[in-house]
Amino acid sequence: MRVPKDHYPFRPRFEKSIAVLSSCDPRFYRRTSYAVDPELLKRPECKLAMRAIKSIEAESGKTPDDPGLVVQHLERWRHEGKVTVEEVDDVEDMFDQVLSNGTPPMEGIESELVPILRRRIQKEAARSASEEYGKGSVDLGRAAELIQKANKLGTEAASAGPVAEAVVVTAEKVQAEHVRWLWRGRIPLGKLTVLDGDPGLGKSTLALDIAARVSSGRAMPLEEDEESP
Repeated sequence: MRVPKDHYPFRPRFEKSIAVLSSCDPRFYRRTSYAVDPELLKRPECKLAMRAIKSIEAESGKTPDDPGLVVQHLERWRHEGKVTVEEVDDVEDMFDQVLSNGTPPMEGIESELVPILRRRIQKEAARSASEEYGKGSVDLGRAAELIQKANKLGTEAASAGPVAEAVVVTAEKVQAEHVRWLWRGRIPLGKLTVLDGDPGLGKSTLALDIAARVSSGRAMPLEEDEESP
């Protein structure tokens, strides 16, 4: 059978470990499994468990810390006619089979999972950027979000909560604002300014002169005839 190009190259035992760890260890889910697409897994019971985990998180804002919570969620789906008794039993059997040998080592599973997910997300980011460029769009926000997602994989401290993500703002969304100057055309108020130059050119002397002018209320160089800000 031909495997789809974007399919995760996971072994059955590895897929089961991902599903079980995601069901009982929120740290593992936050670090890696949130990026797993359940539909690209091979085993039906793993797909179903991951779909249930993502559904629980969407409803409660929390990742389950006990496989029993996943089974309860699946039982609710069974009553709603979304899954069968056999499907729920298959997931329970998977949990029992894996957990009977002890919880899989998170570090080993993570070290194998992260590079695969990172390459896949980066590929998706490149495809998104290419599509936007082809449409003549300058909005690369989706590509930037995906790159952040790829870089975040596996980096969250095990004892910490979710990592705060950087806010991406495209140039077209930046609002123009009036700039107030400490030294017109050179040093804006409230902004970052870099004083750069080779050694011995007078950077320290210039910085001291500016500090003296600010502290005494005198005008900046070349602005002596203008009103001091």
